[in-house]
Amino acid sequence: MTPTTETEALGAFADRLDGLCRGIEGTPHDSPGDLSPTRCLLDESQAEAEALGRPELVDALRRLGLMTEVWECLAAEGTGSAREAAEFCAEASRRLADEVGGSAAEGQAAWVVRESSRRWSDYLELLEPSDAATPRTPIDEPDLGGCLFNTLST
Repeated sequence: MTPTTETEALGAFADRLDGLCRGIEGTPHDSPGDLSPTRCLLDESQAEAEALGRPELVDALRRLGLMTEVWECLAAEGTGSAREAAEFCAEASRRLADEVGGSAAEGQAAWVVRESSRRWSDYLELLEPSDAATPRTPIDEPDLGGCLFNTLST
C-alpha cells in the first residue's frame, strides 16, 4: 500500500469503528436484543484490521465480539449485570476507535483483551474453551443458534 492509500484505508477503518461505537453506545444496556448484526460488523472490522496489518486490533475486535455474546446472555438472565458488560463494550469500542483514529495512546487493543479476561474470564471460557486469556486468530465457527450459557445451564 502506498502511504496515501494506507492513510485513506486507516481513515476509513477509523470511521467504521466510530460508527460501530455509536451503535453499541446507542443499544439499550439491559435489553440489547439480538447483537448478531453488531458481531457481523465486528467480523468485517477484523478483516480490515488484518488487511491493515494490525493483529492487535484483530484480537481486540474478536474479543469485543465475544463480549457482545456475554452481554446478550447476561441480559437474558435478567440479573441486572448486563449493564456492566454493555458499558464495557461501549468503552472498548470507543478506545479502539480512538486508537485507530490517533486520539489515544497505543495499547488500547491490549487493554480490551486484558480487561475483558480479568472481568469475564468465566464467561469467556464457556465461549472459547481453549483459553479465554489468550486471543486466537478468527476461524469459521458454527452458529450455535443462541446463547451458550442458557444451553449449558439447562
